[in-house]
Amino acid sequence: VTDVATVDVNASLRHAALFLERHKIGCLPVLDDEKLVGIITDTDFVGVAINLLEQIEETEPVDEDFEDEEVA
Repeated sequence: VTDVATVDVNASLRHAALFLERHKIGCLPVLDDEKLVGIITDTDFVGVAINLLEQIEETEPVDEDFEDEEVA
């Protein structure tokens, strides 16, 4: 393949994630002045999502009354 989609090393993670989603691809080579310096994958973003969810869970207040309530 000669026309490979890439992302610049200075691009934001949001930009890279949106590009992967929009073009339905699983990985994106990362270039610094046309030199390959890495690759970012959809799996990398799953890891980011897990990390963010864990941080949110750690900062949410625990509602003890909620834990004792029965679900109808």
